[in-house]
Amino acid sequence: MITINRENITQIASNTKYMACALYIEEIYDKTNCFFDNCSFRKNLEINYCSNFSFLNCNFRTIKIGYGVKDFDLSGYIEVLRLFEQSISCLKKIQFLNTLELIGSRYSSIKKEQWRNLYQLSQLKELSIKGTGIRNKDFRNLLAQIPSIESLIFKYENINNTGFSGVRSLPNLKKLMFFKSKMRSRWLKYIESLRHLEDLYLGDGVTSHGLQYLQSLPKLVKLALPRTKVDNDGLKYLRNLESLQQLNLERSMITDEGLRYLISNTEINELNLSHLAGIGDKGLKYIKHFPQLSILSLRGTKITDNALRYHIKDMHSLKRLDLSETRVSDKGLKYFEQLTHLEYVNICGTEICNIAQLQSILPHTCKIEYLDDDWKIRKVNGLAN
Repeated sequence: MITINRENITQIASNTKYMACALYIEEIYDKTNCFFDNCSFRKNLEINYCSNFSFLNCNFRTIKIGYGVKDFDLSGYIEVLRLFEQSISCLKKIQFLNTLELIGSRYSSIKKEQWRNLYQLSQLKELSIKGTGIRNKDFRNLLAQIPSIESLIFKYENINNTGFSGVRSLPNLKKLMFFKSKMRSRWLKYIESLRHLEDLYLGDGVTSHGLQYLQSLPKLVKLALPRTKVDNDGLKYLRNLESLQQLNLERSMITDEGLRYLISNTEINELNLSHLAGIGDKGLKYIKHFPQLSILSLRGTKITDNALRYHIKDMHSLKRLDLSETRVSDKGLKYFEQLTHLEYVNICGTEICNIAQLQSILPHTCKIEYLDDDWKIRKVNGLAN
């Protein structure tokens, strides 16, 4: 085996030992018998189809352990680690890890004893698991062992009430995201005590009843409720969330009348009302005077030119506006004149045809996205100074 000491490395060779080297590489592919001792990896690294690798006391920014990796040891300081379930055993020797993204397989599940490889990650801040098939008791026990977690993301996991209750063990949790996994409103009682929670994304099984548990989250800044069964009554529970800035209600059950419960949420700067069949022109009167509102999506709603005439024209802080798949037309173009801060507007699938007129109204810094006569997406800039 060849030994290389204290050099800057841009290529990796098999059957080589690297000692105290600085490595400027982005991928290691199809190599074997490599040893790294006290090395520093200066770029994000991905490893595929390698075997008999050992990293001792090495520093990494981001490392992804991909496909076909065998006989692998890893220790040192790692900012971000992404790996598939077959490499989970490499976690047991890591001294410091900030972020772990663990990807499972649809055809198997990680066993109880394998999850114990994570127990010593006492400084872990961010954990993301996807399709690992983790059992509920194992999930609850895992969270109890790593109370340092501040961000928890899970996707395609079959978690139930027992498993979700483990979030109570995370007193410093700031971010919780529940993607593509069945969820029940009653589980939200377990987040009631998470006073530091700032970012919450909930699954499609949530109803209005569950939102009552959010009232005790004073620091909640971002709330996403897409495809949930939340209706107008659910928005009542958001009235006292004084820190709320970003709200996603896409494809929920909110209508015009429900928006009146948001009147007191004046810090909202981003609001997604996409594909809400119950949202039309009237409901916008409740949000038109939000002083910070800079991003608004009305895609697929029932709004018409009257929404531009009576409400949207008064939203002077708007920077991004999505009107795609709505009923607005050329008759409403003149009301864009007051939206002097717009940087992006989407009018795909609307009745607006006079793109030249819209360009003459909007500032040159504004990007206009529309469909041409061949139904191809085009982007042009405004022309006004």
